[in-house]
Formats: sequence, C-alpha cells, structure tokens
Amino acid sequence: MKVKLNNHLNEKQRSSLLTAVLLLLPCDLSSFVKLAMSSTSSDSSSESSMNCWDTSCESSSESDSSAYEPGVKKQKKNANVEKELKLKSIMSSEHVLKIHYRWIINKYLKTTNNLKCGQKIESPVFSAGLTDEYEFQLHLYPRGITETNKNYLALYLILKSCEEPELQIYFKYEYYAHPKVLDKNFEIEDCIAPGHKLGFKRLVKSDRVHNHSPYLYEHKLIFDCEIKVTINKIDKTKINVVNDLGALLDSEDYSDLILEVQNRKFKVHKYILAARSNVFAAMFKHDMKEKKENVVKICDINADVMEELLRFTYCGEVKNLDKHARELLAAAEMYNFPDLKKLCENSIIKSLDVNNVVDILEFAELYNSSLLKQQALNFFVIYVKDVVDTYSFKKLATEQSLILGQVITKMAKEQDD
Repeated sequence: MKVKLNNHLNEKQRSSLLTAVLLLLPCDLSSFVKLAMSSTSSDSSSESSMNCWDTSCESSSESDSSAYEPGVKKQKKNANVEKELKLKSIMSSEHVLKIHYRWIINKYLKTTNNLKCGQKIESPVFSAGLTDEYEFQLHLYPRGITETNKNYLALYLILKSCEEPELQIYFKYEYYAHPKVLDKNFEIEDCIAPGHKLGFKRLVKSDRVHNHSPYLYEHKLIFDCEIKVTINKIDKTKINVVNDLGALLDSEDYSDLILEVQNRKFKVHKYILAARSNVFAAMFKHDMKEKKENVVKICDINADVMEELLRFTYCGEVKNLDKHARELLAAAEMYNFPDLKKLCENSIIKSLDVNNVVDILEFAELYNSSLLKQQALNFFVIYVKDVVDTYSFKKLATEQSLILGQVITKMAKEQDD
C-alpha cells in the first residue's frame, strides 16, 4: 500500500494526535510537541512503501537456518550486485517475470505452538519460467529468526535456483484474512544470487496472531505474495567495454586531469567525467580555473569515497557501498549521479534501526532524499515507542526541529488510515 503524507489535519485529528503523542513522550517534551503540531512540514509529494528490510545469504542446510542475523552486512558480496542501473539496462536484454503465489498454513497455532526462536516453517518449492528454471521457497519464523528479533514473525523468500548468477527480485506480500489489520503492506527489492534470501525480519509480534485474531482465516495463516523477477540477458561484449574502462582508470593511461583529494592524486579523464556528470561537464565547459590548470582540488570528500565515486563513474559499480553509503550519497547529490544516489538510499534503508533513524531523517532532509526520508518516517512510526527513548530523539526534540513535526503528521495519517 502506497502512503501519501497528508498535512491538512482537522481539529479533531489534531486533538486526538496530541493526546496520543503526549502519552509517548517524556513530560519535558510536551510543550515542544504542541509547537511541532502547528509547524509541520509541507512536503506532501513523496510516496513510499513501508517495510522492515533485510537481505542476506541462507545456506541450504537446515542446521544453518538461524546462522544469519537480519541487518548484518554480507561478508561476501557478488561483484555485480551494485552495478549502475542505467549501465546495466544498456548492456542487457531485459524482461520481467511476474509470479503470484499463495501460501496457506493450516492449523497455524497448532503447527507453531512448540516452535522456538530460529525455527522455521517452509513452504513447498514453487517454480516459474518457460522451463520452470526459477525456483523459490518461503520460510516463516513464527518466533523470530534471531534473539534480537525474538517474538516477531519473520518471512523470507529464498531463491533456490536459477540459470543466472543473480536476479533482481521484487517481493511483496499481504495477509489474505484481513488486509486492513496489517501494520503495513510489506515490500522489498534487491539483487540476489541462488541460495540467498530477501525478506522481512519484523512483520508483527507473534502474540498478535492468536485465536479469533484478524490475522487468521478459519485457523489458517495465508500469505498472498507478489514476486517480480527482472531477467537480464547480458551482452558480454558490452561487459568487456566496462572492464576496459575500469582498467583505464586503474592504469591512469592518457589521463588529462588530476583530482587532488586529501593527500592523494587521482589521474582521470575529462571526457569520461563530463559524460557521466553534468556538474563536471559544466566545470570543464566554462572558462574556469580547473579547465586551465587541469587540476581540481576537492576538499569536501575523503579520498576513499572519491575512489568509490570514480569506480562508479567508470564502471557503474561500488565495492564498499555499505561502508561509505552516506558519504557517497552526499557526493552523488553534489555531482548529480542519481543512480548512485538510489543505490546509497537502498543501502541506508536496510541499516535503519531505532538508534539511527533520527540521524538518518536529518541526513535525508539535508541531502534532499525523499525516498530515504519517507522510509525513515515509516520506520519511526512503527517503532515510535522505542525511538522516543533514544538520546537522538530527545536531542531532536530540544532543538525544536521541523522533522519532529513531520513525524507527528505521519502518525496522524496512520491514525486516519
């Protein structure tokens, strides 16, 4: 379900919202809440879906099912996972395979009564494609996948097998019984390899699914799943072009420009930078100092981040995305790399937790990231009782930031829905 922010609250909504928020916040913050109620943001154009994010590798061994914790960074990431989207589309013949799958778990309470945290239920393996070459399976952890997320339902889609080394997969589900009882419709998209999974570590608290619960239909828990698989048939000749550009960056042959960043000098090629970034193009087109001296001093990016930015510029990939996601997003905004910005946004979204959501909201506001901002707002609303106890939130409230007003507006919308 797509959610639009609505900033026009009537008096009844304002009153009920203020009462709800005052119950959540410490007493010394109540006066600020009243201020924020009257100064909420006017940003109503963004749309976003709500989810809990997790993509990680799953072994085919049953005994290893609980060895991977949601939110933990992958130790081994395929080199092509972060390929630039635009470059990828140029190099491939692409089509989308759509799959609808319903998983019915009969006598849910009886089936899951003795299961513990880390133990799972598996759906039948289901397949798609002209020759059923794409195989999937759903795994449900009724009591949570790890101790960190204990007593929350966790649902994962497993890519059992495919012919390609990796696939771009969109996964969305809803409860069949009564969609309106959902905390939200959950959806996620990522590029994964066979044997890997993507899914949701916190769907709903386990004890909310009980007899006479609206989550159950005639004692059955039913998931209606929508899966979209983007299939790329890669042109190996064009891949060679990308590899050659990467080799050109590494060798520094025929370079005609030096980027000075901290104590490092990067020898690069004006035409490649100008073709990839209109900011660089403007710099070289006009009669600027950089054009005359063929040296550009950059002071607001560290050397490691510049190395990643150049790697993306030449090859369309990032080797250490999770490590440098925020710095790279700032650089992508500065030099106008929208595809890199999107990669960074998705990486940061997956790292959201109660301790960093406030910082990420402020970061998103600073760098004009509507996607990141909306996902952080969604996360805040889901876990508001935990977030308001953090130091970052209390600091935010004392600064009388407009972000808190946006959070309250979002909560009002959730109540209205």
